[in-house]
Order: sequence, then C-alpha cells, then structure tokens
Amino acid sequence: MVRHLAELSHTNAQSKRVYLKKIMEANPEIFKAYDIRGKVQEEINAEVGYLVGRAFPELLRRRYGISVPRIILSRDVRLSSPEIANRTLSGLLDGGAEVIDAGITTTPMHYWIVGRDQADGGIMVTASHNPKEYNGFKLSGRGVEPLGAENGFDELKRLITEGMTRIGERGNVIERDHLRDYISFLTGHDFVFAPLKVVVDASSGSAGRALEKIFEHYSSLKIIPLGFRPDGHFPDHDPNPLKVEVINQLAAVVREEQADLGVIFDGDGDRMVCLDERGHHIRGDILIALIASRILTKWPGETVVWGIPSSRAVREIIQERGGQAIAAKEGHFFIKRAMRDANAIFGGEYSGHYYFRETFFAENAMLAMLYVIELRSRGQRPLSQIVSPFVRSVLSEELNFPFPGPGAWDEFENKVARTFPEAGSDRTDGLTLETKEWRFNLRPSNTEPLLRLNAEAHNAATLQRLIDQLSSLIQSAYH
Repeated sequence: MVRHLAELSHTNAQSKRVYLKKIMEANPEIFKAYDIRGKVQEEINAEVGYLVGRAFPELLRRRYGISVPRIILSRDVRLSSPEIANRTLSGLLDGGAEVIDAGITTTPMHYWIVGRDQADGGIMVTASHNPKEYNGFKLSGRGVEPLGAENGFDELKRLITEGMTRIGERGNVIERDHLRDYISFLTGHDFVFAPLKVVVDASSGSAGRALEKIFEHYSSLKIIPLGFRPDGHFPDHDPNPLKVEVINQLAAVVREEQADLGVIFDGDGDRMVCLDERGHHIRGDILIALIASRILTKWPGETVVWGIPSSRAVREIIQERGGQAIAAKEGHFFIKRAMRDANAIFGGEYSGHYYFRETFFAENAMLAMLYVIELRSRGQRPLSQIVSPFVRSVLSEELNFPFPGPGAWDEFENKVARTFPEAGSDRTDGLTLETKEWRFNLRPSNTEPLLRLNAEAHNAATLQRLIDQLSSLIQSAYH
C-alpha cells in the first residue's frame, strides 16, 4: 500500500527526491515544451508517474486556490501505460485529489472530458506518436488549458524535488467510461455523407475503439478498417502517421481498394493525416484551409488561427471566405492560447493537429476527419480535385538542418533578414520573409537542435533557388 510521502522516513522521502532529481539532471529533456516524455524505465517509469501524480494536486491548489482538486486521469494503449497510470493514480490520491479514472482514451477525448466535466485538471499518460519504447504525460488545467514549460513545469519540478506539504485526507477515485457520451457529441453534428469508401487506420492505438462506434452511425460509408484493435506493440507500423513509410503503406491500400480517401491517426489519436483517392498525402496546412472554408460557410465572419509555417494560401482562403485570419507560433500551446484570446472557432497546424472552439480549444482529429469526409461528400468529385484550388504555390516539405541551439539564433536571424531586403518580415515564430514570388519560414525547433524550413514559390525553379540560397547560408554559418 502506498503511503503519503510525508509519512515516509526522512531517508526514504529524501531518497525519492534525490532519485528523481538525478533523473532530471541526467535527462532534463524529459520535460519538453508541452509534455513530459522519455524512454520507459530509464527516463519514464512508474515511480516518476507516482511523483508527478503526487505533485500535480498541489500545483493545482496553488494555481486555483482550492483544497480538493478534481482531476481526470486517462491513458493510451502502450504496454507500459497501465503500470505508470496506476502509480500516477496512487500519487494523485496521496495528494488528496478527487480523481475520475477515465481508462483508455484518445488524447482529444481526454481533453473533452476535462472540459465537459469542468475538472480542475487532467493527466493523460501517453507518448503520442513516439515509438513503443517511450511514454510520458500531458498535463492540463481548468478549461483544458495546456500546461508546459511556460506555465507550470518549473513549479511542478520544484514540488517534486523539494518536497510537498502533507495533506489532510487521502483522495478518492471514481472509474467512469465516457465513450458513449463522447460518441454522441461527435455524431451529434449535422454531417450528411454520400456513399463513399474510406480507408481508416487507427495505428493500433487508442483511436480504434471510438472509430468503430462513430462509423456505426453512418451507414452510407464503407469503411476499410486498419489497426482498429489496440495493441501497444504497434505491430503494423510505427504510430507516427507523418513517416513516409507509414503514409506509403496506407496509400497502397487506398489504391488497391479504389477508395475515395484514406485517413490515419497517431498512437494517441490527436493527429490526423489524410490521403486523396490517388493515395497522395494532403498536407496538414492545406487541410486547415479546406476545413476552414467549410466552417466559415456555416459560421461566416468567425476567426481562424493558423500556424505561421503553413502556406500563405491558408491566410488567403480564410480571408476570401470572410473569416478573420490570425497567425500564431507553431505548437499546440501557442495555437490554443491564440484561439482563446480571439475566441476563434477553428485552428490548425502544419503537423496535422486541428483545434475547435467546441472542444474547448483543444485538438480533435476525429472531428476534423468528419469535416473532410463531408467536404468530399458535398463536392461530388474526387478529393484531389476538391483540394487542387487550395494549393496555390509549389510547396517544399519541411526541411531540417542541424543547428547549435537557441543561443545562436538571433545573430543568424538578422543575417538572413539582411540577405532578402526586398521581403516583408514577420517574427511571430522564427523568421518569416515574404514577397509576391515566394515565402519562407525558418525557425529553431522547440524540441531538437534543428532549424526547420518551410518554403513556397510560384514555380519550382524559384523555390529551388530559394532553398539552395538558404541552405548555403545555414551551411556557412554552422558548418
């Protein structure tokens, strides 16, 4: 039976703090910009789960001035998740929280529960799209506000390593399955679908259970299910839908089945990638523009937030459809904050995350999928033809370059800006330069020692010259 940390002997309590402090010092990268994540056992294990769980209620007490925080706990299907979630639960209870144990959910479903139940916070045990050897935690506060490096992780680390005050009574737990209510929410929209064949790959993650229930409501759709059975071994492929080999695997099935489109989710179901009837990958930013066009038809004049590395076609289409376009820094923390500030109806990222006001400004890949299927149904022509007008430039893939780190950025950023004096500039997220002929965004990664480049131009030759020039600048500066 787990006891309160305050009830342990001084040596025991001190050893636990020293243990985690050593983990943090040896592996500080487990505290990412937006979540806590690392390799199972050597970086993330059940003991880390206990201490995160034990500290989180105290963090919420200080944040909201409450005595008994109400917290939603969920997990994905990774083999390590049950043990880590159970120890996290013990920590939450020892921290005096009232815990709603939601069991296995997708991350979007977890966020929806936190918002719908008006909980004080949530912990989702997941490593998202990382390989099976990884696990971690996504934390949120009231109203599904994301907690991370900018607003909570420093205090959480202090609570863990420096100790926590003893609480009065141990908390309590209620187990509750929210799936039926969640499916009712998703299928409660006025979507009408034509007879279509859709290949849907759940990547053997936590999305399969919900997807099965959703498609029971739409008899006009013929679904080719892949990876619907949850399996933490991820036997069919890596749970990252942006990997080329994963996309190619889905594309082969779409072509073989002569399907109208294909959709694939990542391990925790918060990212969605879409393929047209030819098996061609539709970029995430183009899907932002596509979904926004439909939403603004139904709700004209609303605000849409887009990640600035996306194609400028996103901004243009939002404005052409009568919407207000707000550019934000890439990353779910920044997109959600911008959406809250503007009360935006929709937002999206190049990386395949799509956010809705009705889901408490959190991502919801399944709702995004339903919008895409509806757009294909209404268009009554192949998805490739529907998407074609939204692709207005020749677009690069996201290109990555080795980079020494944030300290080297400022001087280099100014050098790049001086190289293109004819361009308009924006520094919302790294450096964005734009002319009538081309546009690019260059930014340091939040999580890796890399520079990320997204570029576009009116023709392929101009785009290649632009990429070559930028590559040469980067090489000369850092190599």
